[in-house]
Amino acid sequence: MAAAEELHFGRSAQRLEMLLSALGRFIRLVEEDLGTRLMMRTTRSVTLTDDGTALLKEARTLLAPADALAAKYRTHGRKQAATVRVGAIDSAAAGLLAKLLHDFLKQRPDVTFNWSKIRRSGCCRAFCPAGLTSLSCALRNIRTSC
Repeated sequence: MAAAEELHFGRSAQRLEMLLSALGRFIRLVEEDLGTRLMMRTTRSVTLTDDGTALLKEARTLLAPADALAAKYRTHGRKQAATVRVGAIDSAAAGLLAKLLHDFLKQRPDVTFNWSKIRRSGCCRAFCPAGLTSLSCALRNIRTSC
C-alpha cells in the first residue's frame, strides 16, 4: 500500500524501512502472484493501473477495521490516556501546529489535547501558573502531563 499511496519507490522504501531493491522485487512478486500489473513504472514516474487502483481501494476498506481494532486494544491496557495541554496563538494553530498534531495523532490516537487560544503576551503565564517564564517550566509541564 505504501508504494501505491506514495507513487514513489524511494519514499515508499524509506517509509517501510526497507531497501529500494527489496521493495521493487516484492511488488514484482505480488504482481506475478496476482497475474496482473498493478503499477506502471518509468524512470521518472510511477502510476497505478486500473487493477492497482481497485486493489488499493479494496485494501483500504479491508484494513480500516483492523487499524481501528488495533488502536482500541493499544489503549485498552492503559490506566489513563495521556492528555496534553496545547496553547497557541492563531497563526500557529492555523499553520504548522495543526499539521504536526494531525500527524502525531495518527501515531498516538490515545492522546487527547486540551486546546487554549491565547495571546502572544500570555503564552508563558498560561502554562506556568507560578509565573515562571522559562523553557524548563514548559518542559516540566510536558513531562508531567504525558
